[in-house]
Amino acid sequence: MSNDDRRLIEDYLPIQAISAEASREKSVRKGHISTLHLWWARRPLVACRAAVYGALVPASRFRPLNGPEEKRDSLTRANAAKFVERLCKYPGDPNVIAEAERHIEKVEVGGRLLQATGIHERVMELLTEGGIKRVHGTLKPRKLVERLKIGESLAPGEPPRLGIPTSDGLEAFFRDIEPPRLESAAAVRKAIADGVTEGIFGYTSGPIPALGADGKFQVSRDKVAIGRPLAEDEVDFDSGFLMMPSAIADAPTSGIEQPGTAGRLGDETKPTVEEPKPGMQDAQQQRVVRLRFRATRDQVFKAFPAVANLADKSDSGKVTIEVEATAETGFDRTWLRNAVEEPLDEADVEKEEP
Repeated sequence: MSNDDRRLIEDYLPIQAISAEASREKSVRKGHISTLHLWWARRPLVACRAAVYGALVPASRFRPLNGPEEKRDSLTRANAAKFVERLCKYPGDPNVIAEAERHIEKVEVGGRLLQATGIHERVMELLTEGGIKRVHGTLKPRKLVERLKIGESLAPGEPPRLGIPTSDGLEAFFRDIEPPRLESAAAVRKAIADGVTEGIFGYTSGPIPALGADGKFQVSRDKVAIGRPLAEDEVDFDSGFLMMPSAIADAPTSGIEQPGTAGRLGDETKPTVEEPKPGMQDAQQQRVVRLRFRATRDQVFKAFPAVANLADKSDSGKVTIEVEATAETGFDRTWLRNAVEEPLDEADVEKEEP
């Protein structure tokens, strides 16, 4: 997560002041909700209020617009501390609480105001929508292969992992905090179904098959689904098993693409644009538009509306975009996958073969 998108709870909260008020709240007896029942492991309301507010509001909310740059960080935290201390009082000033609600209303997702009204729904909206997603509702088969390291050696000297139970695949996404984080198991189930359909890996169910000396799993070919449509409800997380095409007995090779070989951003793409034919060029109409320019991050954001306008007027509503970026130190593959390739996969763009 970039520093520009940090939530307040990630940057700074006046913990000492919140703790002091939480201790005071525990001693309140008259009119407190805790007097209605014996609450085991009760959590102070002011601490919960600070956690919810801090998770929804960006740290930049309290950053001053003017003043020396070297002092803005300290001023940001001082401003945040003043407001949070006013907010986290029991029972709380209604005017301050209303102001906090307005702060939350101004949190934008993808350039619009939050639509949800409930606290849980608002948190999920922030996590699943907008420019930087923290939780995803979809998963690409290639990302599934990368996470499970199917076809790779887990340690030097070990043979490559040619197959894995689907239960292990499901656990890999909900046990580890490594991105991508998923909303539900449905995303994994769909990725498996799509991967089988595309021929990226095979699927079978039943007892875990043994790997023979020939490097093939000892399972009848007619019990392995690969390169054909597989319904999502056919994927079983209890008895399912995924295997690489090379480990399937008598597996067809035509039309099966190995994972990670298509559409990589590191490859040099060569998009094709139809040349105008002689005699067809109208003096008043330009049939082909080609643009090439260098741009910074800010310039890219400003330029993309122009590209979108061009797409609206183009055949099929699409344009071909070629991107080239260089770095002397090289691009980290993990960063490139999470920050570039995965958002493009989520955008469902059509990547052209080199």
